Amino acid sequence: MFRVDGRLTLALALIFATTASAEATPPNGAPVQLPSALTVVCPADSIQAAVDRAKPGTPLTISVGGVCVEDVVIVTDDVTVQGNNIVDDHVIGGFTIIGAQRVNIRSLTIRDSGASYPVGVFATRGAAVVLDDVFVSGHGRLGEGGAGVYVNRNAHADIIASTVQNPLYGDNALLVNDGSVVRASDSTFQSANGAPNNGAAVGLFRSASARLDGRIFIENSAPEGGLAVQVLHTSNFRVQRGGPSFIHLINGDVVIGNNSAANIREFDVGGNILLERDSNLSLYGASDVSGTVTIGDQSLLALSESTGPINFDRDVTCTGGPAGGVINPPANIDSGKIVGCTTF
Repeated sequence: MFRVDGRLTLALALIFATTASAEATPPNGAPVQLPSALTVVCPADSIQAAVDRAKPGTPLTISVGGVCVEDVVIVTDDVTVQGNNIVDDHVIGGFTIIGAQRVNIRSLTIRDSGASYPVGVFATRGAAVVLDDVFVSGHGRLGEGGAGVYVNRNAHADIIASTVQNPLYGDNALLVNDGSVVRASDSTFQSANGAPNNGAAVGLFRSASARLDGRIFIENSAPEGGLAVQVLHTSNFRVQRGGPSFIHLINGDVVIGNNSAANIREFDVGGNILLERDSNLSLYGASDVSGTVTIGDQSLLALSESTGPINFDRDVTCTGGPAGGVINPPANIDSGKIVGCTTF
């Protein structure tokens, strides 16, 4: 039996430590290079395992192939998760982005969320995410709400050339809440939620803001009726004219209320418009409204036909008396009329 005294033990420990350090650090003393790109092929691999290898200050791109069944949490900046196309590459589950900046999700289908949280993409706590060429289909559970995309607590999302749905039970296709901001272009938002939840395809609450560019389609196909857009609690909803801008609100009502405002250019509203107390809606030309327009107390509907006529098929009614009004009323409201409103 060999006896090793304390001095030899210490020497061996130093040798092993030096060897390990030499393996971790190249001979020139440069830091170890972290991976900048990883490939995940499901079901054998895991997106979450790849995301967990991200380190602050080093951008990481994860290329995904196949069908991945998992809920992915991203807390590190500069992570990109991308598929080859939305037809073949799916995530059955969802993404949660907590505080991370410059997160990109591209060319993926994200569907059937609800295993752990009924949201397809959830950005919160100041996170910033870009969704580009994605198909997101939420899968909320009965009585638990949910959304296709939920942007919460001062988070920011850019949605580009994408489709966002919430076909089952949930409240919204797109839900923006609590000081958060969404910019969307050339995208579609679809919900099938009516009574009893009365969720909207696009919902903005508590000082949230949404700006839409390009061709935007918003639909609530609930057979019992539902909301296309709901803007409440000092929120702002804006369709910005930049190039061929067009918004089509299909089979749903637009509700603006509680000190909120909306600014919409070149649109087609297939349902009704309701302005609740202390609300403002600005509509710009080359537009059509098929349903009724109801203006509540202290609310204003401002119209501009500088770029084309605004057509109302039914009545524009002020229910709050002369405190509600219409600015620049059109000369022709087709088959409808202005009822009980002050005009400016």
